[in-house]
This record gives sequence, C-alpha cells and structure tokens, in this order.
Amino acid sequence: MGLVKSVKEFMKIHDGEKIIVCGCGTSLEKLKNSYDKYITIGVNDVPAMFDPTYLLVTDHPGRFYGRRKELIQDSSAKFLFTCVKGWRHPRLVHFELGSKELRSLDSTSKIDHFLNSPYVAVGLAYKMGAKHIGLIGVDFTEGHFYNHKDGSHPLIKANYLRRLNSAYQVMVTELAKRGTSLYNLSEISKLEIPKISLEKFDEL
Repeated sequence: MGLVKSVKEFMKIHDGEKIIVCGCGTSLEKLKNSYDKYITIGVNDVPAMFDPTYLLVTDHPGRFYGRRKELIQDSSAKFLFTCVKGWRHPRLVHFELGSKELRSLDSTSKIDHFLNSPYVAVGLAYKMGAKHIGLIGVDFTEGHFYNHKDGSHPLIKANYLRRLNSAYQVMVTELAKRGTSLYNLSEISKLEIPKISLEKFDEL
C-alpha cells in the first residue's frame, strides 16, 4: 500500500503560495502546456493529461475501471490524498471527511465536502497554506477533457447547480475571512464565484 501519512503533516507547507485545483472539465486543457509552473491539486482522471503535484480522490476504487484506475494508482503525483480504503499508491495520505457546513475548515485531520471532489481539494489547498487558490476544469458543462462527447455533468442532470454555487460562494466568503482568495480560472465554468484569467492569477 505504501507510506501512509496524515493531513496534519501537510498543514501550511505552501504557506502564502498559490495553488491551482484541477477538475476534469474541458477548460483544464488551458493548463496542459504550463501545469509544471504551478502547485496543483488534481482530482480523479487529471493524470490522463498531466501528473499534478498532488492527487485527491474521494470515490472508492470500484467506481473506476481499467485505465482510469491505473492512471490514478500509477500517478507520479507526490502524494495521493483519499478518504476511502482500497487505493494503492507509494505515497498515500488518508483523511476523514468533515461536514457540508465548513465546520472542519481549520481541522488538522478532517476536510469538508460538498458533492464533488474539487470542493474537497479547495479545503486541502487552504490547509496547505495557500494565499490564492484557483479553480480550473471545474466547469459543470458538457464533456470532460478526456471525452468531449460524454454529455451533461451528472450533478447538472440532478439539478444540483444552485446548491453547488451556494456552497462554493460560502467557501469564498469563509476563506476570505482567513486571508485566502478563491478564483475561478475557467471562462466556461458555471460556478458563480469570482472569475479571473490564468494570466491575472499569475500576477497575484
């Protein structure tokens, strides 16, 4: 299974730096040729495009088949963060899910959650000490970067967009109270949080 560490060991390791949280939406392609310039936390299939600095998965391995599972377990990410059993990676970090009300934002062991893994990754980025957090590939549009034709996002089909927007807006507010900013770096994303270009993010 490999070395297993705890979230506590990663608190403030990137204090004052910028971190980009990477989802699997088509806007991730904008980062394809420059990802290695940034500290990144990718989720799920991001290694199909590039190996992020850190990888985070909240779904059980049984939800992934064939090459998708192999991409995650064979990723060269420094660490694989997960809240479920069954994943194999040379450098595992297990964490406990917190609440949907951001009660564990400052916890050294729990990470809050809300319907999708990029939300959890934002919480991890904050714990790592990020001053500015960017989101890319968290689009909730049709298709993913690895399959542009796979239709509407499941959470959109289930009519969760309003709830997702509300949760992310609360995250923006709570992070700001703590001196951390959260921006959406995707022009096409349906998330209604402050949007800036990747170029502007670089200037922060």
